[in-house]
Amino acid sequence: MNKQITANPLSETLRHHPDGITGTELQQISALTETDFLTAARDLWDAAELVGVTKQGCCGNRCSFACVAYMDLEYRWKLAHRGS
Repeated sequence: MNKQITANPLSETLRHHPDGITGTELQQISALTETDFLTAARDLWDAAELVGVTKQGCCGNRCSFACVAYMDLEYRWKLAHRGS
């Protein structure tokens, strides 16, 4: 397992939402400060550990900052599957 994803405070919540969760919902559930939430989310996106969902236009190719859902709280985010 990727050590960064294990240490990230958002990872466990995301594991419980395999079909995705909006960034806004994730922020509310996490109870992190806005700064801490944005840092944790950006770390996962930049490590290509997050993707958007295909129904919202994400290709699922772990595009990191090039993803249409990158850091957009209205999009659904989910953990990228290993090997995808």
